[in-house]
Parts: sequence; structure tokens; C-alpha cells
Amino acid sequence: MELEVKLLMVFAPRSGMILPFRPLSMSFDSVNYYVDMPQEMKNEGITTERLQLLQAITGSFRPGILTALMGVSGAGKTTLMNVLAGRKTGGYIEGDIRISGLPKKQKMDECYTTINIASRLTE
Repeated sequence: MELEVKLLMVFAPRSGMILPFRPLSMSFDSVNYYVDMPQEMKNEGITTERLQLLQAITGSFRPGILTALMGVSGAGKTTLMNVLAGRKTGGYIEGDIRISGLPKKQKMDECYTTINIASRLTE
């Protein structure tokens, strides 16, 4: 008895929108993030105006490369990701953040940035 196998290929019609994908890299150099000193800390006698939450963070994310961001609880992992994503709406950001070599345009709502100020002056 001969066994005959037939492959039935069914293609479902494509629905929805197909978005183009372009792999991008992200690099960041000497990223600092400050917030205004909380009143509770001022009441304890701390005289500085700003509290530094991130200090001189440098790194990169490349397409196709799995990157792990690791650190102890309270190290600033979520704060760093929020700063890089532009989700921080208050505070002061310093440093150089680039997307595929181009300066990242950070939202300027209530967040004061000095990201790559030299290159913005020459644009």
C-alpha cells in the first residue's frame, strides 16, 4: 500500500497594517539625572538643591543583541530606562543620548535637559 502525502498550504489573507522595521542602536554617555531636593531631606539639614539619582552612566543597546541591565534593588535601573525612554517629566538630565548616532530629541515639558547641547547649537 502506497502512502500519499499531500501538503495543503492555506494562506490566510493578511489583515491589518504591516509596519516597516528598521533596527536602531542606542548609546548613552555620562548620563546624570537630578531631582529637586525633597523637603523632608532639607528638614534633615541637607543644603544642596538637587538630589542626584543617576551618576555618569554609560552604555549602549544594539539591535539583535540581548542586553541585561542588572543591579541591586534601588540601584536606578528603572530610573535609567525611564530617562532613556523620555518618560521622566520632572528633573534635570545631563549627558549624551543617541539613537543610531543621532542625538535623541528629549521631550522638554517640565524636564530640563542638557543632552548633547553642543551638537544642538550647531544644527
